[in-house]
Amino acid sequence: MSREKARMDPRVRRTREMLWNALIALLYEKDYNKIRVNEIAERATLNRTTFY
Repeated sequence: MSREKARMDPRVRRTREMLWNALIALLYEKDYNKIRVNEIAERATLNRTTFY
């Protein structure tokens, strides 16, 4: 794998961090099985398609 592929784009890293933080915050509020993708995306202030 080349060095360029090994580095992650900062935008991708930031998006993943936002989604992860949104999930963690929702886990404090709701049961895991009741959390929906739309709720995670909304909490992260991202579009649902960005999640996928």
